[in-house]
Amino acid sequence: MKHRWTLLCERFSIDQRSNNVTLFGIIDELHVPKSAVSEAMAAGKPAAAQIQSVLVVQTERSDVGVPEKGVIECRLFDAEGQELGSSRADVSLERGRRARSAFNINVLPVTNEGIYLYRVFHVVEGESQQVDELPLRVMFDAPSSTA
Repeated sequence: MKHRWTLLCERFSIDQRSNNVTLFGIIDELHVPKSAVSEAMAAGKPAAAQIQSVLVVQTERSDVGVPEKGVIECRLFDAEGQELGSSRADVSLERGRRARSAFNINVLPVTNEGIYLYRVFHVVEGESQQVDELPLRVMFDAPSSTA
């Protein structure tokens, strides 16, 4: 199984006739109101930032003529390298030559500002091999002051 690409977006659509994918609202930066995370972070816990998004991963057959299947695992790491969560999806390339896996993300655990990483792995016979890394910049927005 070959990895082709990984993107975080607001939503996506697959054309049933052509099997082409359209991604809407690519996300590479997240602005979180500091007031929404300060209480949880002061208690030493990750804050829950609301984000309506989907991580889309496209894979294809290693050999176009040979059907295969596998597992994709996505792991989220904060700016300090702490793993915050993971999710897996089965991938079947038995009928088609390419497949897309979609990981819906409604809440992002936030521990600090900085570059978060989505790391994508192929899992084969229990062994994980990293095939991609997608950065997401997380910034805290201070409340605007009005005079």
